[in-house]
Amino acid sequence: MSINGSSYFCCCFFCTVYACYAAPCLSQEYASIDELEQATLAYRAKTANSGKAVIATTTDRLGVVESSKFHVVSDGAKMRVTQLVKFESESDYRVVDNAATDEISFYEEVGIYGQKSDTKGYFHRRRLVELEEDVRDRLQLFHLRDIGQSTAEVRLYRIYSMTEMIGRGDVKTQSWSKRRDTSGVIYTVINELMNGVTYTIDIAANKGPSIIHAKGFSSNGAGLYESEITVELALVDGLWFPSKLVVEHLRNGEQRLKQVANISVLSLGKVDSTEFSWAGIDPPVGTELRDASRGSIEYTIWDGNKAVDRSLFFAPVTRSRGLRVVLLTALVLAIVAFACYTYAKRNSN
Repeated sequence: MSINGSSYFCCCFFCTVYACYAAPCLSQEYASIDELEQATLAYRAKTANSGKAVIATTTDRLGVVESSKFHVVSDGAKMRVTQLVKFESESDYRVVDNAATDEISFYEEVGIYGQKSDTKGYFHRRRLVELEEDVRDRLQLFHLRDIGQSTAEVRLYRIYSMTEMIGRGDVKTQSWSKRRDTSGVIYTVINELMNGVTYTIDIAANKGPSIIHAKGFSSNGAGLYESEITVELALVDGLWFPSKLVVEHLRNGEQRLKQVANISVLSLGKVDSTEFSWAGIDPPVGTELRDASRGSIEYTIWDGNKAVDRSLFFAPVTRSRGLRVVLLTALVLAIVAFACYTYAKRNSN
């Protein structure tokens, strides 16, 4: 059977189109390192601007094993992270819940932070710019888009953001190369920073583009430090997002930390605004709420549904206790009266 030129062209065109739909198309090209890095950042910012995820981590720090669960909610500039921590010697998780929002109050960012506890919980609401540095450092806040963008462990994403390795303005030297494998085009970027840290980053062009591996090197008087992350990606509603991270830190070749993080994405898209309110945090009943977002501190109590004035929360308890005292007193007086009556009647006979 013979095939003419026109038929052959149509057949090849159809096969090419089918291949791009049936498998990742391998034709993505970038003209410069900056274009590649900006495309990587733009893809993550677009896909993970809002959504919810749960990160389950197991961390080994020199033999001390800790398990954590991070419930991450992000919506634009709003962030909320609930962290549950359990050490190897503990039977259950402890809860730390932090939230920050971009709500506008006198044109200042306002945030909620605090601690859940069955016995002594509390939450503050204050302008974030007024927080003491040590308080800001304790807040385990990070954004959904930061996940897998740094060689840091998850709890330190509050310091190391999605621009930790790429898209920086303090790069001393750069180089890059390109290769192809069964999954598509892989770019390798080497960024030497002004602070002496060098990052080697692998970016999968046909998966976003997205970072799939990175390694950092730095050295000082104490020796050579290495940090490495391997990222597994999965499709979530047609978008590439990390499903597993493996992070390792070494000093002079000795492993100091290894963390494995499994990520379950609950949604990518708009989240309910109540996630960033008192109700979203859902403090235990009786938790003290301290609101200093408008200057003076307003103290309220969480009654299970809403923040109420302290007097309203405790008043029913006071009235109930007072009623019990009155009834008990009346009962005692009745018993005494009956005893006196019985005694008097017996003597009269």
